[in-house]
Amino acid sequence: MNSFTCEIKKNDAGRIKKDLSERGFLFKDLPYGYFSAVHKQLHVNVNVFHSNKCLVQGKGTEDFVRYYLEPEILKTFDLDYGHLSYEEKIGMDEAGKGDYFGPLVVASVFVDTENYLRFKKLGIRDSKKMDDKTVIRVSGIIRQHAPVKTVLIGPEKYNQLYASFGNLNSLLSWAHAACLKNLWLTCKAPRALLDQFGSPWKIKLQLKKMGVTIPLETKTHGESDMAVACASVMARSVFLTELQALSDEYQIDFPKGAGEPTHSKAKSFIEKYGRENFGKVAKLHFKNTEKIK
Repeated sequence: MNSFTCEIKKNDAGRIKKDLSERGFLFKDLPYGYFSAVHKQLHVNVNVFHSNKCLVQGKGTEDFVRYYLEPEILKTFDLDYGHLSYEEKIGMDEAGKGDYFGPLVVASVFVDTENYLRFKKLGIRDSKKMDDKTVIRVSGIIRQHAPVKTVLIGPEKYNQLYASFGNLNSLLSWAHAACLKNLWLTCKAPRALLDQFGSPWKIKLQLKKMGVTIPLETKTHGESDMAVACASVMARSVFLTELQALSDEYQIDFPKGAGEPTHSKAKSFIEKYGRENFGKVAKLHFKNTEKIK
């Protein structure tokens, strides 16, 4: 498919422009239109006209329509009903690496053609584009229908491993490799896809050490693929559940993220339980730790 045309809602033009800008598209004026956007690496040109017609052209048209335009804007999946093939794979993602409190969670999910269509109809996508309640709900559906493995690293263990590995990328590479191995041994998927972070060679080195021979691809914005999106949902769901469990255990409502609200909660914990126990709930290498001293 090298060309695709559809009608969009009037308010969608602004959202599409914002989304494409975040994805690295370059813009220019379009006669009788809102904008023309091009991404040379993705081989896609997008024209949005004042008539609310959207024209997509280029070698990357099919992927753009399947992974962005239909699920995010049109809320239809007609392209997939006429094109039932999906390159089955294991998708991999993580949650909690940017959160001061709570665990680090990595997840691997195997998605075949049947589950691809099932999850597409449900509107499953990158967990960052879904609210927490929806993430928890659809994670149960994913686990019911697809092979899933997760690796949960609680704060106390995380701090030990971080000290051992010396940096987050090395720790993440080891965790992803271990999680992928656990799933690969049960389903023997033909390939795996990981949303890129750091240096891809690190995780490939870990896989080699573990005897895992599955071909692994890493790419930015990997969550546009259904398998990686499902992994992001599973990892986020486990993170949210574990963060709530910590909040219940210590009777402190630990916030997500690493912003200013984490400082007051950190001080509350230290006053109540002592600084020697703080590593049980927080990732101590964060700069936040210095700010609350």
